[in-house]
Amino acid sequence: MRDQDRREVDFLTTKDLLPQCVIEAKKSPQDWTASLNYYCEKLKIPGFLVYPNGPTKKHWRGYSMGAAVFLKKLI
Repeated sequence: MRDQDRREVDFLTTKDLLPQCVIEAKKSPQDWTASLNYYCEKLKIPGFLVYPNGPTKKHWRGYSMGAAVFLKKLI
């Protein structure tokens, strides 16, 4: 998803057409992105910064975590 100001996140999940969370996928652990923060705040939903493996961290509007941890939580 990208807006006219070029802020982008990789995925937006919905349930009954209502936004549930935004997801940014990275190749390695990184800092929380400004775009992820923007969409979390604008849509009032949690965000997830997901990478192949690494530590899980709590952020103001969501979590950053390894893909295996994230996928287990989806079940």
